[in-house]
Amino acid sequence: MSYDIKEQRFISLQALLEELEITGEDRECLDRFLAKHEEAEYKALIEDGVPSWIFSFLEFIKDSLASLASVDYYSKILKVYTCVLRWLIEESDFLCELDAIRRNDVRMQGEQYLNECLAAREALQVIKLSDEQNYIHSTLNKLEKSGFLFRKNQRLITLSTIFRFSPRLARLSVRDLVRLVYYAKDEALLKNILDYFEHRISATSWDEDYFYEEKTNEVLEGLKNVIWLLGAYLLLYKREITEEYRIIRARFFRYLYVVGKQSSDIVRSNAFNSLWFGQSTNVFSWNDLLHFSIPDLIDAIIMNSSEVNPVGDDYYGFEGRGTLTIGKDLLILSPYGKVSKESEVFRVGNVSFLVQGKKRVGDGGDFTELVSAWKSLFSEYVEKTKKKVFQKQRPPVGAKVKIKIKGFLPSAKLLAFANIVDEEYTGDGALHVSNVTRVRLDDLERVFHLGDVMKATVIDVTDDRIQFSIKDELNALVGVRFKAGDCMDALLFYKTPDLYTWISEHGFCVFTNPRGDAEVGSYWEVRIKELNEYGYAKAEVIGQASKEFDRHDAVCNLAYYHIENYKKYTGEEVEESDPVEVDERESVQPVSFSFVNELVEVLYLFLTKKVSVPNLNLLYLLKLIAHVIGDQRRKDFFNVLVNYLCVLHDCIHDTRYRITDVTTLEEGFNKYPALRQQGNVIRVLSSYMDKSRLEELLSFVASEDWYLSFVAKYVLSCNLLDGSPEAVNTVRDELLSFISFKTEEKEDGGIVMAFGDENGSREFKSSIVYPAESTGNANLDEQMDEILLSVCGFLNASGGVLYVGVNDFGIAIGIENDFNFLRCNRDAYELYIRRRIVAAFGTDVNGLIVIKFRNYGNKVVCGISIPAYDRVVEYKNMVWQRQGNSTRSITGTDLRLIKKRKKESIGMAQVACIPLFAGEEGYEI
Repeated sequence: MSYDIKEQRFISLQALLEELEITGEDRECLDRFLAKHEEAEYKALIEDGVPSWIFSFLEFIKDSLASLASVDYYSKILKVYTCVLRWLIEESDFLCELDAIRRNDVRMQGEQYLNECLAAREALQVIKLSDEQNYIHSTLNKLEKSGFLFRKNQRLITLSTIFRFSPRLARLSVRDLVRLVYYAKDEALLKNILDYFEHRISATSWDEDYFYEEKTNEVLEGLKNVIWLLGAYLLLYKREITEEYRIIRARFFRYLYVVGKQSSDIVRSNAFNSLWFGQSTNVFSWNDLLHFSIPDLIDAIIMNSSEVNPVGDDYYGFEGRGTLTIGKDLLILSPYGKVSKESEVFRVGNVSFLVQGKKRVGDGGDFTELVSAWKSLFSEYVEKTKKKVFQKQRPPVGAKVKIKIKGFLPSAKLLAFANIVDEEYTGDGALHVSNVTRVRLDDLERVFHLGDVMKATVIDVTDDRIQFSIKDELNALVGVRFKAGDCMDALLFYKTPDLYTWISEHGFCVFTNPRGDAEVGSYWEVRIKELNEYGYAKAEVIGQASKEFDRHDAVCNLAYYHIENYKKYTGEEVEESDPVEVDERESVQPVSFSFVNELVEVLYLFLTKKVSVPNLNLLYLLKLIAHVIGDQRRKDFFNVLVNYLCVLHDCIHDTRYRITDVTTLEEGFNKYPALRQQGNVIRVLSSYMDKSRLEELLSFVASEDWYLSFVAKYVLSCNLLDGSPEAVNTVRDELLSFISFKTEEKEDGGIVMAFGDENGSREFKSSIVYPAESTGNANLDEQMDEILLSVCGFLNASGGVLYVGVNDFGIAIGIENDFNFLRCNRDAYELYIRRRIVAAFGTDVNGLIVIKFRNYGNKVVCGISIPAYDRVVEYKNMVWQRQGNSTRSITGTDLRLIKKRKKESIGMAQVACIPLFAGEEGYEI
């Protein structure tokens, strides 16, 4: 907005503000703001008496608004800006001397600016009312439904301003954030929303405790949100295939595999291929992500996935308590020093996992001898580690490292010296008081102690010194420990006319509006009004403090919590060793601890519930990798699982089939909630033939954990059949088969998924081709008679789902044999079933039935969802009805009653619901 008005009357800034009646706080705020910009162009124009200074002034204010960080400051300046625009456009004759064309241009430009102001002020009002979530959700729903927004640019500015100033963005649902990112990717006005999204991704804490947690519904819901975020990230940023990109992509598929209840090996393969081969092909779309459903997303990935063709012959390595070398189709773990033997212990596709040592391991054979061989191998790695030190690098700026306080600057103890003591990096550096807190402290020695170990961020790296900061870490703790409404004492240590800054008794800063009777150095009680995820706390003063405190002690309390929290997370003491020379491998590029850590998590997905040599080898392999990278907590976790597998093996081979000593494992199970199922399985097996524990067994039978429930049912049956040895042996053999001991290198690869028991709304059929008692002989017509009879039963009852590919025990066995016999795929399979339904019941019934498929590992299950029909339906001149867990023929009086009820519901038939499958939310075992 730049126009030369030579003959227009001149109005000074002072006169303009008086005419607009801008007084009080708004005027004071504007004066302070303008005083900071003495070189602004508009001031020279005013001094020269140029009327067009007002246009330069408006452009200056508009540009300045974009850089204001304080919402209060921004609100006051925006108000002044809006008043000036209104005056210029509609409340004065200032533009009348312009010719018509120029006057119209100025007014159009002014109207655009004014609309932007009103949009920003609407955002401030939404924030003031704490209504951000509703506003964003409502706007997205309108945009999604119609594809149109009235006053779209203004609405986008409102959204952008909300994201700029709202302290409550962490409360925004992940679904709405992902939807917003989808629309923001093509809108320049919403760039700061994408900036926030990137920050949200980088600030998300990955896998810290999740790996060791029990996979409760709450944990799985949290993982769903992360899947949403990572999925949007992968679609939004198609970047160079860096190590970071590989890790994020692998993590996306890994979480999806867990939340999807391990229902697809293809998802697991995508996790491995993304990390190992750098797979980057999109296998899902924005549409799949926006209409988010775990089963449908998995189906889309299955349909779009293809085999990966490895490229390149580069080698990557990690050196720690041994060496780890990664090639195109192999991983080799080696101790330091000379080795004589190499053993393949695991394989994923064409990728071999090898360990080197003096003895061979992983060759199958005797389980007990294999355990002994692995223990011997571990001893070799431990011994040779003592003669070798890790080759570490200096960290880059931004790296998160573990540091240890080793001293303080004697002359002014505002500087603490620290050295890096983590698995990946090395170096010495310093932690200055300004990188701990914004509170003025005199002595860091009153906050930290020699030997304190904590997580820190590298903020600067030079040839001779590294600078650390723990500000972000402490701020993140504040966001976790405290919430809006918390009251606490605070010390006022800095104030401006607009803002008071306090140090709370808990060691973090809070900000309030000015209070006239509060002086610097005085203590008051404050209440938190708003607290965002970055630890920014806005509060209000509510009265005099009940006590005084030392600011050093307050910051010390927060730092101590950070140190203890980190100690609790790592679960290990810092280990140091005397350095010796390291052999350089110029041809091997280094990989990070994070990459190897993600590899461990992905390989863990390949563990099954079988008592088998492949599982034993995999657990020892994971334990050895954890040892090499120095992750003691993970090493201990896998050691508990190894012991669990060994105890199950001993139980199977004990002629009494008893587990007598549970206490040796209980400590590990209690330490890691993720192993609660294994702990309960051991407790169940230890009650074999112990009638005093029937009540405990019954509680396990009723468990929602299908695997635990099955084991408990078998053990309970044995205990109740104690007087019948033959029956006990039969049930016991089934139990041993269920937890099965296998020595083959190749397992069936399938996922054991339980569908529970049959009832009035679900029935199981193993096939549409092979009758239940056929012993493998196909009889398509006979089995389809059974299928159609069941469909008839549901139509005449309250509807239900017929699952094909599930046996009478409720275990998914798949329909691959059907596919092979019929020489068909899913579409042809469904088409065949529908043709038979049309022939038996007509097109109207067929149109109401919904057929879906789900993968469980390499097994496919077909779900046929059948509604309650509004008329009585016959099959082969008989009326059938589902009653409880069976389908019965209906005649006589019962038939008349059914016909009467159906007559009252004519015209009310509806399309069946989409069938739920085992493992999906809402499916009850």
